[in-house]
Amino acid sequence: MATMFASAEDSACAGKGRLATSSAAQVLVMRTILENLCMVIATPEETREILQPK
Repeated sequence: MATMFASAEDSACAGKGRLATSSAAQVLVMRTILENLCMVIATPEETREILQPK
């Protein structure tokens, strides 16, 4: 299991030579990479269950 976090303040990269316009753009890049590696992306509900937030 891997936990990923994207924030425009952390990085402005959305791919080689491309600047991210938002955190959503960075999430899309990460999601694509993970899916290409045959990894399964947890749904928001599954994530809550895994992390058990207060």
